[in-house]
Amino acid sequence: MRSNIGSVAQAKETWELDRLVFEHMVLAEMGSGDPAAADALFQVRAQLNPWSQALLAITLDRLTPGSENARTLLSDLQSAALRSSTGAYWELPETGPQNMVGNLTNTAMVLYALAQQDPGSPLVADTVRFLMSNRQPDGAWESTYATAWTLMALNHVVKGTGELGGDFAYSASLNGAPLASGQAAGADQLTPATASVALDGLYPDDPNALLIQRQTGSGRLYYTAGLQVARPVDSVPPLSQGLGIERVFVSSTADCPAQDCAPIQSARAGQKVTVKLTLTVPHDAYNLVVEDYIPAGAEILNTTLKTSELGIDEGPEAEPLYDPSQPYSEGWGWWLFRDPQIYDDRISWAAGYLPAGTYQLTYTLVLFQPGEYRVLPARAWQFYFPEVQANSPGALFAIEP
Repeated sequence: MRSNIGSVAQAKETWELDRLVFEHMVLAEMGSGDPAAADALFQVRAQLNPWSQALLAITLDRLTPGSENARTLLSDLQSAALRSSTGAYWELPETGPQNMVGNLTNTAMVLYALAQQDPGSPLVADTVRFLMSNRQPDGAWESTYATAWTLMALNHVVKGTGELGGDFAYSASLNGAPLASGQAAGADQLTPATASVALDGLYPDDPNALLIQRQTGSGRLYYTAGLQVARPVDSVPPLSQGLGIERVFVSSTADCPAQDCAPIQSARAGQKVTVKLTLTVPHDAYNLVVEDYIPAGAEILNTTLKTSELGIDEGPEAEPLYDPSQPYSEGWGWWLFRDPQIYDDRISWAAGYLPAGTYQLTYTLVLFQPGEYRVLPARAWQFYFPEVQANSPGALFAIEP
């Protein structure tokens, strides 16, 4: 395995050195570490991003417990910590998609190393506070990679501080009305307490007071408060943050080829409609996802199932619905994407790498249930850098009897 790993001399870019650190950390964790390679990476530590400096410190300490070089790296990281009202964090001087590390993952990986050295330090507590303040409403972080590293880091913090032995009472109230209360002890340490209030229960014009109280006792209280506001989907505006995406519906009738039709906002039940997504990628993109939701009264025609619609004439002259050489050949750039994932309510494509350019993805809807439907926007985002994203406007689509 080690023979397939490059050397410091071969690495030309920061991301290559960072990846080399990761590879040697994995070898060290497996008991096959290379002290000479780790020392060579220490010599170029000034070129490394904070997260790889943290992993190098772990590697050096695994190979030589109590390593002076490992302590030097951790001390440098402690000095480089940035402070904000939400806690401590580290920024990436050199960013890039090759290693899937954004600023939040970067901070989690530094915490992973610091928590193994001194889990009770104030800096560790401040870093935990920063990561918890950047947690998403669904309980995860910005990507699966960020979530994995954050949970591994928090695991070391919890074990090192003895928080699982906590024992304290807590309560929360909103505008004087009780929201939640309980005792954090024993098995309930890992059981979250949740509460919600309808929007009409908040003051629309005056400040709302959320009071969270923790009584005396050992352990820490973590909490997250969020506001979710639903809006009519057809009023959602387009968004373009490093990407662009547009969606149009066009007729798929024989007398109107999809590529020549004008956009439509309605069609009759029983008809087919082609959906065209135009994706603009100003710069090379990695791990890109495109997702589009469909009107509730329609279904996606899944050509990969090699089936035909009910009622279609399947005589010898009929055009086949499935072409194994070009399953989604309408549009441009589709061949750079993996096969689409088709669900009851949406379709999704993924691409490991997309050169800068404009791409068009298409699929076919079969309309069934008459009605007027609100259609969620089409979305595109870089999976490990979700701040690079775009969505089309929301839409109304009518299926007529």
